[in-house]
This record gives sequence, C-alpha cells and structure tokens, in this order.
Amino acid sequence: MLTGKAVKQIDIPHEPGEWIRIRMLPGRKLEEAQEASSRLRIGYVREMGADILQALRGESLPAPSENGTVSDPLDGWHVDTLVRAGIVGWSYEDKFSQQAIDDLDGQTRLWAAREILSYSRPSETERKND
Repeated sequence: MLTGKAVKQIDIPHEPGEWIRIRMLPGRKLEEAQEASSRLRIGYVREMGADILQALRGESLPAPSENGTVSDPLDGWHVDTLVRAGIVGWSYEDKFSQQAIDDLDGQTRLWAAREILSYSRPSETERKND
C-alpha cells in the first residue's frame, strides 16, 4: 500500500473543538522512529557509565500486559519523529508548520504520536475490516 494519500482528521479528546490531521507513515519513516529511539537509549547507557550499568543489570523489564505486549505502545519509538512526520495539519489558531509541532504540549504530543503509530500500523483485525 502506498501511504502518501492515507490521511485522516481526528478530534483531540482533551481539547474540545480542536482536531489534527495525520497521515499514515511509510515503512521507512517507522524505521527511522525506531532507530532514533535506539540511538537515544544507547546514548543514555553510555552516559551512565560502567558502574551504573552493572547495578542495572539485575533490574527487570516492564511487565507485559495480558495480551503479551508492553503496556505503552510508544515504547521503542521516537515520539518527535512520529509527530513531525505524521501531523500534516490542525485546527489551532496558529498556522501549521513543522516548527510549530515542537510547541505542542506534552499530553497532545504523546496522544498524537500514539494515534499516528496506530494509524500507520493497523492491527490484523483493523486490516480485515477495511
């Protein structure tokens, strides 16, 4: 499937009357979001140093949910890459631009990233219903 024209408008649930327009991300952009997340994590590990890494080795990973997945779908994804590539318009008074995306509040930014990821990676059930 070509994703270039797959766009949808969704209401922002915590901002009545406001909406954003998102696009389905192509596979390459999704890979970039995963790679950027990995680079960030590796950088954090390097900054910690060997002593802290030794102490962390015994810590467990986040517990999976009932269906076997980690509870936050954004785990392993670079949020800024998702929102910068996925938001293509909005209803805000301020004109839409790539720079303006950086001014989104945290709640809206994370919500939008989850929506973009969900739209770009539909579940098997959603694919069958289309």
